Amino acid sequence: MSEQLNQTRTKLVPKAKFSFKSRKTVGSSSPSSSTASPTHSPAMTPNPTGLPKSTSFVDDTQFMRFENRSGEYLFIGSLTLPQTRDTEGRITAKDVALTNLTDCTVNLVHNIPLGAIHIKNLKRCTLVIPPVSGSILLHDCEGCTLVGACHQVGYHPGN
Repeated sequence: MSEQLNQTRTKLVPKAKFSFKSRKTVGSSSPSSSTASPTHSPAMTPNPTGLPKSTSFVDDTQFMRFENRSGEYLFIGSLTLPQTRDTEGRITAKDVALTNLTDCTVNLVHNIPLGAIHIKNLKRCTLVIPPVSGSILLHDCEGCTLVGACHQVGYHPGN
């Protein structure tokens, strides 16, 4: 009975959205590195289209996303909004991925709660983001304007 309870808890407890973690070096003699297994996600699979791909370690099936767009006005209300609820009946926060956008205006203000925003490879875009319960992660963005509020911001400039 307690085993079944533990399994049910494991399924229902939300996964951590984001945290800074140290990277292990190859050949590290740390005892924890020998027990750590690599994380594989759909984002790490080969990319047949040849377009830049996301390298996020978050489950890609949980994202609402805009990708590979140019010169458009993008509104989160135009996406299919998955509405899953927690054990108390509240709508769970959703993550958003914005990838490979150029000269776009992105409006994420909507009534659905947002957990984290993953932004990669944006050029000359304007982003309007409502308060986010998690983090906003920016990778390789050029000439963008971002208006928003969040718990944490991570910025990683391109080379």
